[in-house]
Amino acid sequence: MLIIFLYFVDLSAAIYSGAIYYICEFMQYRIGRKYIKNPSKEHYAQMMIASTLAVSSVLLPVVMMWHLGTMYPRVICVTILTATFLHVALIRSPHLRFAVVTAIPLICAFYYLIVLQYFERNDVVVLLVSLLGVTAFNAYFMLAVFTYNRFQRALLIASDTARAASTSKSQFLATMSHELRTPLNAIMGVSQLLHDQPHHPASAVRIAALQRASFSLKALVDDVLDLTRIEQGMIELRPVRTNLKDEISAIAELHRSVAISKGLSFELRFARHIPQYLVFDPLRVRQCATNLLNNALKFTDRGNVSMTVRTAQAQGDEVRVEIEVSDTGIGVPPGMRHHLFESGYQSDIPPASPTCHRPSGAGLGLSISRMLARQMGGDITLVSQIDAQMGATFRFTFTAQLAGPKQPDTTDTAANPLTMAVRNILVVDDIATNRMVAAAFVEAEGLNATQAASGAEALDLLARGQFDLVLLDMNMPQMSGLETFQAIRASNTAWASIPVIALTADAMPEDTARYLRAGLDGYLAKPLDKRALRAEVSAVFAGRINCEDRNGHAR
Repeated sequence: MLIIFLYFVDLSAAIYSGAIYYICEFMQYRIGRKYIKNPSKEHYAQMMIASTLAVSSVLLPVVMMWHLGTMYPRVICVTILTATFLHVALIRSPHLRFAVVTAIPLICAFYYLIVLQYFERNDVVVLLVSLLGVTAFNAYFMLAVFTYNRFQRALLIASDTARAASTSKSQFLATMSHELRTPLNAIMGVSQLLHDQPHHPASAVRIAALQRASFSLKALVDDVLDLTRIEQGMIELRPVRTNLKDEISAIAELHRSVAISKGLSFELRFARHIPQYLVFDPLRVRQCATNLLNNALKFTDRGNVSMTVRTAQAQGDEVRVEIEVSDTGIGVPPGMRHHLFESGYQSDIPPASPTCHRPSGAGLGLSISRMLARQMGGDITLVSQIDAQMGATFRFTFTAQLAGPKQPDTTDTAANPLTMAVRNILVVDDIATNRMVAAAFVEAEGLNATQAASGAEALDLLARGQFDLVLLDMNMPQMSGLETFQAIRASNTAWASIPVIALTADAMPEDTARYLRAGLDGYLAKPLDKRALRAEVSAVFAGRINCEDRNGHAR
């Protein structure tokens, strides 16, 4: 551009214009660096002035070129103004104020050239057409400035969000790595000790530690899965008729021994006129209340922990249940309260005393509990505190339904189908350890367990033996669990209708639905729990017995 000015206008004017432009750009750069280190209104105003002067310095040679009066310089003038406007729209628009301020001299320059042209030709029609054209042109460029600014802001927000998400994910993975390694260390260490010293006097204590570490590891995995399910809207509440007082009392009793071992007093209070039976999901209520009690006991080294239960009529048959958990622990500093319910957030509160260790955990408990509470029509909140060092009170609310009279149980004849209908179980899994655990659980119930290492072996055993049930792994090489199940059903033999329960590490809700839709009679997720195994087998055979009874009556 400077070369064009040198060609058409006076040398001194071009030099002055170029000098002003580069000085203003340099000053803008210097002031911008100061503004980044120390943002202030003065620095911001100085940058705007320097930016405006830099654009204005281009206008003097443009006007001088226009006065040459020939067509070619004037076309170049319009081209230079348009290119400068384009520069403003693309470069300045991320900062809207800069763009608007630097666009004002350009808009004025366009209108000034129209006025000069009118004085030359004295043609009103040309003046009006030029005004309309330039106004539309300026409006279009200003619209481009605002639009591009909006896109840039959205891009910056998305970039910041992605960066924050990446940081959070890294922190979460680092936390999970630490928390997973803690129980894994116990499991690996104790299992090696048991292998090397099977008859050691402390074996019973070591086995108990191994079991605690296993449950801790499973709890961490369940927390991560629960978080994923809730975020995807896949958590399904299962409300049942439940005695509220008995349920809360059972939860409190489980934690009373922990409180006593720490020298804390533990108190459970029920308000008057609490309905005896309500319809709610006891598993999820237990999960939320247990998390609040665990946190209260972790962060309290002296004093007491209390739990208060109240109910209030909401509307119709709905009852609002309110559970408050209070402690006299180290409290929650004001700066941490906004982060308490964030996924993966862990408190960095220092221990209240040398005996009060920093609690472990993946920082998911409160986040998951609040999402569950909100799904149950309530919430979990931190009750406002006057003094952050005098403990904390969390309030857990959820909505329940008044329970009607208990319906008579018509399935007494099938009260224990596990021992009535099942004798021989076929355990199918390609991993020997999994087969060993499942078979041991089956044999602990006084039943017979036969093991198969593949789908083909399972089909061969079914053809040669008498079995009442198949526990079938879904992920096996060569012949998968689903392929094995389909082969069983298509065998056209006496054992084609044998009950089959999926035993799999596919533990997401969509996996459960997928396998049940495929026709399997039941579903068990790994790691296998003995009580879950017994309950699922009982449920499968209870359903079969009831179905046979209905078919018999129908006949």
